Amino acid sequence: SIGLNIGGVPKYQDVTAKANIPLKHGNLSIIGLIGLSKINIKTEMSAEEGWINGDLSEDIHMRNQQYFTGVNYMVRFNANTRLENRFSYQYFNSNIDMDRISFPTLNAEPYLKSSIAEGRISYISTVYHRFNSKNFLQGGLGIDIYQTHFDETYYADTTVPDPIKLRNTDRNTALLKGYLQWQYRFTDALKLVSGVYSQFYLFNHNIWAEPRLGLKWTVSKRSSINVGLGLHSQLQPRQVYFYEKNGTLPNKNLTFSKSGQAVLGYDLKIMPNLRFKTEIYYQYLFDIPVIEDIPQESILNMGDDYYNSWDIIFVNKGTGENYGIEITIEKFFHKGYYFLVTGSLYNATYCGYDKVKRNAKFSGNYSLNVIGGYEWKLWKTLLLSINVKSIVLGNKRILPVTASQRGTSQIFDYSHAYEKQYPLYFRTDLNIAVKLNVKKVAMELFFEMENITNRKNIQGQVYNQSRATYEYAYQTGFMPMGGFKIYF
Repeated sequence: SIGLNIGGVPKYQDVTAKANIPLKHGNLSIIGLIGLSKINIKTEMSAEEGWINGDLSEDIHMRNQQYFTGVNYMVRFNANTRLENRFSYQYFNSNIDMDRISFPTLNAEPYLKSSIAEGRISYISTVYHRFNSKNFLQGGLGIDIYQTHFDETYYADTTVPDPIKLRNTDRNTALLKGYLQWQYRFTDALKLVSGVYSQFYLFNHNIWAEPRLGLKWTVSKRSSINVGLGLHSQLQPRQVYFYEKNGTLPNKNLTFSKSGQAVLGYDLKIMPNLRFKTEIYYQYLFDIPVIEDIPQESILNMGDDYYNSWDIIFVNKGTGENYGIEITIEKFFHKGYYFLVTGSLYNATYCGYDKVKRNAKFSGNYSLNVIGGYEWKLWKTLLLSINVKSIVLGNKRILPVTASQRGTSQIFDYSHAYEKQYPLYFRTDLNIAVKLNVKKVAMELFFEMENITNRKNIQGQVYNQSRATYEYAYQTGFMPMGGFKIYF
């Protein structure tokens, strides 16, 4: 196969602001965020790159917008009781235009246009009360209101005179949530946290209650052991619920995806500024949406592509397992330097409608993250810092393609689903910054070099329809950037 020469540098802007207003009997804080980004992923097609007559590729144009504003009002009734009310609004919009490109003419033909937008209004009110030095209780009630819009058009082929409207949906849904948590301290060394969390999805009247339990034992001034048990649940993507077929919503009554989780952890302070922490965990997933028509697949493997189609009928008959160990060594910032090393070994499997256990798509099996930096004081208020971040990950697993035709979906080889992996992911970033602190204001000039080794990490693979071979699409290579920040 040949390597796709992908040209696409992300462009983004963001603005954040926060205000904190102390009150006589409480506090009011306001936060806002605006984020814009876009990327054009274009394939450089030429004979030198190995392209031949009839080869097809895709150009992808993505534009994202995100807005968030939140208000938190806290009132303290007395030394033991306080009330917090949090209100927020978040809006996200993603637009994707995909064009089919044919070689050697390089003519662009519309293939897909997708617009997904969702606003979320959230409110939760929480009461905190301390009965005495041993008993502490908190509880809250809230609601999330989703305002969802999907508009997707598919251009099957130039021989089809009119585009196909996949969906044009506007729906509002709401999720009610509530929780109660009790903390009891048996002794100064032993603490219990227990509670229950519940969700109710008004769209299909699905309700679920989740008991949870945590225990922490402080063995000594330097070490502690913690244990956690609990049930958790998660909504399906709104696109799944809103899929329409023959005037009906076949996925409307899907339940939450659920999991039972257990964790055992150990924390040790080796030195005043050096900490070691490890956790082993196990997670059993159940009521996972799977596909009767594709019994080897599961929703656990979906959702990471540039464009994700959810035009599938699901049933809550799948399961899955995740288990592993995580180790962290952390050197807190002291004497001008810090570092953090985090590693994990893990495994993730799933069972589809056929009940056969397979590797999950995201079962990379291992990860290693190393972060470190050093800071020099050049002057009383002038600082120079150098920071390095390096990542090694086991990559995603592969669903092989056996065939593909113009204007039709790819045909996958599910008999070998997710058996093989892409090569490991490796990336190292370098950051150099100069920071000046003046009265009530800090200014920072920084220069970053992402992926300084110019490693070609595979983003995914594309099936070449003309030659029945795979072609790789790579993530961004070496990319320098700089900027200027002002902190008020």
